[in-house]
Amino acid sequence: MFGDRYPRLSSLIVLEENSANRFTLTTRPGPCLFTLPQGHAGRVAIDRVAKWKTFLQRFATGRENSWNPQAIPLLPRKETLPRESAQEQPGGHPKWASVVVNAIFKDFQEHNCGRTHEIRLKVSDDWQIHPGQPTLDMFVSCCPDRVAWQQAKCGSFQMRIDDLEKDGICAAIQRAREKSRQLYLLVDQQGLVDISDKMPPVLASLGTFTMESLSDLLEQKAFNRISPRDYLEGTTVDKFGSRDKAVLALALARSLMDFFDEDFELASYSWQPECVYFVRPSDAHAGDRVLYISLKPGLSRSKPSDLLRTVEPGNPVLLSFARLLLEIENGEKIPMEVHSESKYNLPKWAQMCAFVNMAEREASGIYLQAIEGCLYLHMALPRYISEAAGAPAGYILRKAIYERIVRNLELMVNPQIAKRNRRDSAFEIPLPKKLSISRPKDVHLNATSSLPVDLLATNGRPTSRDGFEIAIVCGMPLEFNAISFLFDEIWDNDYGRIDRDPNVYTTGRIGKFNVVLVRFSNMGKVSAAGTSAYLRLSYPSLNLVLVTGVCGGVPHPNGDEDLLLGDVVISKHIV
Repeated sequence: MFGDRYPRLSSLIVLEENSANRFTLTTRPGPCLFTLPQGHAGRVAIDRVAKWKTFLQRFATGRENSWNPQAIPLLPRKETLPRESAQEQPGGHPKWASVVVNAIFKDFQEHNCGRTHEIRLKVSDDWQIHPGQPTLDMFVSCCPDRVAWQQAKCGSFQMRIDDLEKDGICAAIQRAREKSRQLYLLVDQQGLVDISDKMPPVLASLGTFTMESLSDLLEQKAFNRISPRDYLEGTTVDKFGSRDKAVLALALARSLMDFFDEDFELASYSWQPECVYFVRPSDAHAGDRVLYISLKPGLSRSKPSDLLRTVEPGNPVLLSFARLLLEIENGEKIPMEVHSESKYNLPKWAQMCAFVNMAEREASGIYLQAIEGCLYLHMALPRYISEAAGAPAGYILRKAIYERIVRNLELMVNPQIAKRNRRDSAFEIPLPKKLSISRPKDVHLNATSSLPVDLLATNGRPTSRDGFEIAIVCGMPLEFNAISFLFDEIWDNDYGRIDRDPNVYTTGRIGKFNVVLVRFSNMGKVSAAGTSAYLRLSYPSLNLVLVTGVCGGVPHPNGDEDLLLGDVVISKHIV
């Protein structure tokens, strides 16, 4: 009866019961159960699934702890951190992790044990891009044995607590170590509370993990370019490919955005290879590494009165982060010591700028643009200050970091993100999506009598490849990325291509025109000729083809009119 009324749900349940796979609802490792919609609708769906997951987890926890009258789940959040503590960052990224970390360091300071503690925080999408106040996973250094680490979960758990339980995190760590269990800390307006006794007992498993620093992996040449020998010897799993490097850089850049305007030393301490860690189970493959960043409390110095004035050439946080991005990309450590004061870093900052400028001549790309964003953030900052007049300095700074650094890395990891965000947020007013042709007023003909119905439609997408009359051809990835930003909307339809056409096409709308975008597969005249020929065959209705280029110039030996960068060349027909 159930299967008759809900056949799809019944099939899904049968699949889960008879499969040994671990399924996922989003983009985590493992087979996906559903294909989520793109853009705003997809983000709303993920948000709702996350809220239901949290609800069910708390419900299950409440049932397991029903014997303890002090554990009351699903209460209104009265004693947890106020919403303004977890500020919304530019790009939709919540500022939550730094709130929790600062609360931990404040507790260490108030219950001073004479030791300087360190936190190794798991870098996760849960606190970087998802809404709400998720639980943070971390390792906390113990006292008095600073080489020992305690596993901990910290967050705004929904529980009623007793003020007498707030005896400090050092005492909580000691209790957890004595029982060899995981530590649970609740963060509220008054500080930290050890709630481990109210949670299901989970044994600490630090001994089963392997922890390696980024410095260790650089020495192991794990970030060197993957070679044919690596493929033949089967060692590629131990190395980071181009996409792996970009994903790592993006996670670190989002962390930079969260922590930059917090304690000065807390942020700068993290942007060294020795303080970026990868943790994995001892019996797991290298590909199962999980990223952690090391955080320490700042020195006893007051924060600058004007945060924005600290963003200047040689800023130690930005300079050390630019160095870190270069080390990840090139696979080797850069012997450059960064001073805590900007004025002493000016010569090193100039050297870094010169190196990036030289690297762009060899191979320009979005990754280098993110590094430039670190080095030249002070030049872009005035525009953000004027655009967000009256906004808090921290918000302005994070907005600049997001748009100049984080956004470039997001685009490198997933180019569709920027296109879809542009489509979802910037164009609320519907525009004509089809090519329309207007006739001169002095021609007394019925316009609808000679035009195809497909071209007269003002709503919907092209029904076939014949609906495209404009194409843009790019020779380099840099040009392709730049042109893609001109699209007001990207069509998700797969319009296909003729047999044996190797081109990869991107289709969409610029204004009221439907446009197809294609890039040469390789450099050279043969590749250009092949791309153009197949373009004409797959899209036979093209009337206008634009070719973009950033070359320095084209000589004209038979005259004085050389083609220079910026000139527009119009040919009589398609090649």
